[in-house]
Amino acid sequence: SNRANDRMESAGIELQKRVFDGYRKVAALEPERFSVISGYQEIKIIEKIIWDILKNKFQSGFFR
Repeated sequence: SNRANDRMESAGIELQKRVFDGYRKVAALEPERFSVISGYQEIKIIEKIIWDILKNKFQSGFFR
């Protein structure tokens, strides 16, 4: 994939902000379905957070 030709990138920051805001709204409306994780952390920390979320979801019966 050529980043210069990426439609999302070339659409500009305003579209990216609207998409981001839309996802945040959906996550706020359905917190049991969505988890918001900061990407500004070390990758190992993000990985642990994801695994912890998945473990909790499986243990709670969310995926039944």
